[in-house]
Amino acid sequence: MIRKNPNGHLPQIHESAYVAQTAILCGKVIVQENVFIGPYAVIRADEVNKLGKQNAQN
Repeated sequence: MIRKNPNGHLPQIHESAYVAQTAILCGKVIVQENVFIGPYAVIRADEVNKLGKQNAQN
């Protein structure tokens, strides 16, 4: 599943990469060529500050 983070950014996934249907990618994640992301993996890039608060739009 490909999801936007709170700032509205989507992952970028190279066409040669494999992402399992049950994996979750959220936010400013960049997946390079020939990368394998297996079942039930969760990779997030939510862009929060030191206090855990959402940053302003980047």
